[in-house]
Amino acid sequence: MNVWGLDPTIVTVSHIANVLARINRYGGHWVYPISVARHCLTLADELKRQGHPAMVQLQGLFHDASEAYTQDIPSPLKALLWVQPPGPNPKVLYEAFEFNLLSRIYTKLMIRWPIHPAVWTADKAAYELEIPIIRGEVRPHVVNDPEVVTNLFIWHAKALFRECGIPNQ
Repeated sequence: MNVWGLDPTIVTVSHIANVLARINRYGGHWVYPISVARHCLTLADELKRQGHPAMVQLQGLFHDASEAYTQDIPSPLKALLWVQPPGPNPKVLYEAFEFNLLSRIYTKLMIRWPIHPAVWTADKAAYELEIPIIRGEVRPHVVNDPEVVTNLFIWHAKALFRECGIPNQ
């Protein structure tokens, strides 16, 4: 798959949900793994709890959607990576590449860009809550079965798209 020229026809809610439900956060370095999709569902729920509108919740649900095409790379490593675009173009930081990919996914799915700052704040807070799970100090109290999480993600996405007035994705 060429992520530089991402074919928009492969960008679908069901594809993203299915892949993210099978990718564990932090490169799988967990005692009790949590999928990227499960994390995204938790983040969207937290944004709703905080009173943010459906569009911000939708942004939270899809904030890691680019990882469906690139995999999850832990943030400390992302900051060190450079990627080479095709042709004579100069290398770019991985984070810039991933951000550009995410903006193209949001455009395809008609999700407002740029992402509301509350999404990044909630994402950082989620990381802090996930640390004891990573270390195995706490067992997660969420379902992480890929089939169940895929269906939950799709259901949640459809409800938020409907609430935002965005046609079926």
